[in-house]
Amino acid sequence: MINWTNRYSVVFFLLFSTPIIFAQSKIEKLTQKVEEAPTDSTKADALNNLAWEYVNVNPTKGVPLVEEAIELSAKNNFLKLKSSCLNTYAYLQETMGNLQEAEIYYLKSIEEKRKIKDMKGMATVYSNVSKIYRRQSKHDLGISYLLKSISIQDSLKNYYGLGLAYNNLGSICKDMGDNPSAKKYHLKSLENRIIAKDSIGMAYSYVNIASVINDLGDYKQGIQYCLKGLEILERKKDYQAIILTLSNIANTYTKIKNFTLANKYNKRALDLALEKNNTTHLASIYQVKAELLMEQKEYLESLKVLNKALFFAEMHKMNFVQIEIKANIGACLYHLKRNKEAKKYLESAINSSREFEIPSIEFRSLCRLVDILVGENNLSLAQKHLKRAEILVKDLDSKKYFLTYYRCALNFAKSFKDKDLLLDSYDKYFQYRDSLMPENIHFAMSEASAKYETDKKNREIQLLRQEKKIKEFETKEQKWQSEKRMYFMWALIGMLIIIITSIVLIYRKQKVILKQANKQAVYEAEEKERERLSKDIHDDLGSGLSKIRFLSESLKSNKSALEIQNNVNSINETAYQLVDNMRSMIWTLNPANNTLENLIIRIREYLYDYLEDYPIQAIFLVEDNIPEMKIKSESSRHLFLVIKESLNNIVKHANASTAKIEVQLEGKVLFIKIADDGKGFKVNNNSIGSGLKNMESRIQAIGGIWKLEEKEGCEIIVEIQLDEISAE
Repeated sequence: MINWTNRYSVVFFLLFSTPIIFAQSKIEKLTQKVEEAPTDSTKADALNNLAWEYVNVNPTKGVPLVEEAIELSAKNNFLKLKSSCLNTYAYLQETMGNLQEAEIYYLKSIEEKRKIKDMKGMATVYSNVSKIYRRQSKHDLGISYLLKSISIQDSLKNYYGLGLAYNNLGSICKDMGDNPSAKKYHLKSLENRIIAKDSIGMAYSYVNIASVINDLGDYKQGIQYCLKGLEILERKKDYQAIILTLSNIANTYTKIKNFTLANKYNKRALDLALEKNNTTHLASIYQVKAELLMEQKEYLESLKVLNKALFFAEMHKMNFVQIEIKANIGACLYHLKRNKEAKKYLESAINSSREFEIPSIEFRSLCRLVDILVGENNLSLAQKHLKRAEILVKDLDSKKYFLTYYRCALNFAKSFKDKDLLLDSYDKYFQYRDSLMPENIHFAMSEASAKYETDKKNREIQLLRQEKKIKEFETKEQKWQSEKRMYFMWALIGMLIIIITSIVLIYRKQKVILKQANKQAVYEAEEKERERLSKDIHDDLGSGLSKIRFLSESLKSNKSALEIQNNVNSINETAYQLVDNMRSMIWTLNPANNTLENLIIRIREYLYDYLEDYPIQAIFLVEDNIPEMKIKSESSRHLFLVIKESLNNIVKHANASTAKIEVQLEGKVLFIKIADDGKGFKVNNNSIGSGLKNMESRIQAIGGIWKLEEKEGCEIIVEIQLDEISAE
């Protein structure tokens, strides 16, 4: 049972289990060689090689060819060739998903190689058969065969074989969720491939290391390793590997919501696949494109692309990829509210996942199906599927999947009215959500900035060279005029000493004065912050707790069931609001969060989280020229509260289908626009209520300008100078 934790798993398995290089001209040459073979041994060898070339093109065509090669080898007692043909037959069956058949023939190949004492061949097949046990989730058995392979390869000093064996060992550790060990063995694989000068293998190791690092949450370093591998692959013109690596880079950028670069790398992968007439990997490329569109909530376009992906997956009999595509089609149909069709695809994905033992796809499909059944009020069937999802998520043991499970359980508990499950799911959901926010997950990388840094370094190097030449010239000039300028230099040095001494004394005095002034300023700022915190706690938390106390006391009196239910709902809503206010207050108090970049990230996360349960599409646009700068905590707080109030107004009053927040920087002026396509209202003094006036006063308090405009809905514009909010 493979732990297919993300899109990397499917594509990396196709690419890096063993190297695959296809050339149409090679198939044509081998076909001609088979036809012109003068002897049985030559023909059997050519048939075996030809069958191997069909592995990644059309495995079914390769099967009869290698069967004929096995028959010829057995008939003429070509034992070594027979063992090689059995290995090829097993690999063809593995590619087609016939794992039991593949296992049988790998073991037959090992037995034949043992007879002829072909130790190197045995080690290679040991490594190959481990991949079968990996896909069957027989991890202990797979590891035992790899250790046998490593022992033989080490005794033979076969660094190429060691690189392959350690690579497969790292892949099994990754499937088991042991990412530190996976990283360790992939680095060992890279070390041996460097010794063997196996440049293609080095490229594969770089990309496998990237896969593990991405699972550990360091997407920035993961992309850097991927780019190292890509550089080698492009140099070696391994187009098939280039296509898949480009697709994986696009997938990583999708995860960090850098849709511009995700589109760029996906397009490069697609263009190269079409140019090289390589239809084998179009399914994976289109699938990445579809997931990119899903992240941008373009579900209809995503559905069209997924159907293309399914066509190519079926053409090449890619069973595992077909299952994942069907699961994604079900998810798209769910978002398009075509629940009847969605259930059909999700149930198909669930059944196929169980058959081929792919728990991650089964789990995700079950959670989506539970959401549909809850919406249809079919709670008994939803509960059954949720229990199965609970079993799977414990086996998968991934924070990301635990987050998905508790979100699904929370949705079910609300409808099922299970208070214990509701409270537990609510607590666990936020626990896992907060733990899945590493500092580098929202980093923005672009090739333009990389090029800028490269050019900057080149300019600095050029400047250093010029400075060096200038210094050399000045040294020669000084030597030539040293005697003439000696007295002048002594006089100048004396003057400089006097000036420097004066400057130091003045500086020390000013430093003392400045230190006292800073100390006083810090004291005043602390007093002001304490006063503000006291007011916030009194206003935000005190009133809320008072309300909860009042409502709780009122429950003691004799009231109707409806009144009690209303009071309980009011207490629940007030508690939710208090938790949200406390989170915002704690976030603002953390000095590390008081930067413009973190404020923008916070606004973007709040936009998507807040609108997640409403039928409103969230759009967030931000320019790349936002500077890294610290801002005042008060400014951060006021800006964020204006965003919260604006989104609250859109949800309650606008009747909108889209809400958009756009952040722009023009010179030193920051613009934040909050727009919707709702019903809007006439802008005049009478229409501006207390909430809008409160927003205006907040912006004015931090030195900004607040505007309200009517543009096919409503648009709020905040304009503020960066110097007004800067804390530097």
